[in-house]
Amino acid sequence: MRPFERLLYATDAELARIFRHLQPPAPGQQERLLDEEARELGLERGQLICACGFNPNLLRVPALVRLLGYANFDGLWKSRNRIFVVDAYRSLSIDDILAIYTVLGRGDGDTAFSDLIKERLTQLEENIEATINPITLGSYRLEVRSIYGRNLVSRRFLDWRLGGSYAVLRRQTGEVAMMLDTGLISPAEILAEPGVTVEEKVRLVQDGLIPVETAREHLAEPSLSDGERRAMQQAIARVAAG
Repeated sequence: MRPFERLLYATDAELARIFRHLQPPAPGQQERLLDEEARELGLERGQLICACGFNPNLLRVPALVRLLGYANFDGLWKSRNRIFVVDAYRSLSIDDILAIYTVLGRGDGDTAFSDLIKERLTQLEENIEATINPITLGSYRLEVRSIYGRNLVSRRFLDWRLGGSYAVLRRQTGEVAMMLDTGLISPAEILAEPGVTVEEKVRLVQDGLIPVETAREHLAEPSLSDGERRAMQQAIARVAAG
């Protein structure tokens, strides 16, 4: 197991053992303490803060928060959230991010973190658009798939992602198909969304993710453009032809 995962998945007893040698830092020495402790564990400071901050078992060892130089859990969580939101696979690798989503997604998932994930994706997508780095883009695809796969999305999150400005990024990840898999939105609602492109709708019909009957019902919508109507009719015909 990697050092980051070892700390992120640690039990309360393991956390107490890992940090048993620590003393609360003197005023102005928190960053130095965190850097030194991170090095001891084979981590960077941001990894240490996020691994501890996202580990739910830390709540059972409240004394550790002060040993890390924070007055309370809120202080740690604010620091954790700031790092999580702005980091573009530098301090936190894609493996670290996926491990965090594994923790957040245990059980039935936790949509309480949807807003935080939304902030992170907004920052990350700005970075992708500015740099067009294929390695970053590949990591981004894995991250988006993990967010949906771990049930970390809410309907409000889906409504945000269905905006027309996200069409290019959705196409990179096949995100609309993942939205349907959540059960939070119906095929008919996807077809009625103005932000979903004709290309996306056609692909969903051809891939069998939107039933032909639902697609036919969509054709009855009087506001459809001639281009969308033709494209949907062709998609339905291809599916019907086998």
